[in-house]
Amino acid sequence: MLEIKVLQAGKDWQEPLAQFMEELGLFMPEIVISQSGKPDFAKTYHFSVSHSGGYLALMVSDKPCGIDIELAKHRNWEALAKRFIKETSISSEAEFYRAWVSKEAYGKMTGRGVLFSVSGRAEVVKSYEDKGLYMAFATGEEDD
Repeated sequence: MLEIKVLQAGKDWQEPLAQFMEELGLFMPEIVISQSGKPDFAKTYHFSVSHSGGYLALMVSDKPCGIDIELAKHRNWEALAKRFIKETSISSEAEFYRAWVSKEAYGKMTGRGVLFSVSGRAEVVKSYEDKGLYMAFATGEEDD
């Protein structure tokens, strides 16, 4: 099972997540925080949230998962790419955002964040972009 919802909302994600679970006909389990600080359900399902520029992305899955959404904004993407994205060559702002959201989604899935080098990929990594809004998600198990 994999369900994603993107809506215009603020940074508060708990109430929209509860509404999303209700829309899916699923019971809202207790939310726990891992040692790495990642929120997740105590049992049964997994979830991930991301927010940027007034957008909120929610993901619910039966496997570990991560989602990231970024509204493109003026920033020094070249410096960020050199610092955080060493696995591939980045030559444009669009390439930067595609790589960034993919890395964030994978880092959220594993609970390790973006400050590590991704040597593998999750079972599914997808990237979408629309009018400066970039989104990627990852599901599966961490690659070693």
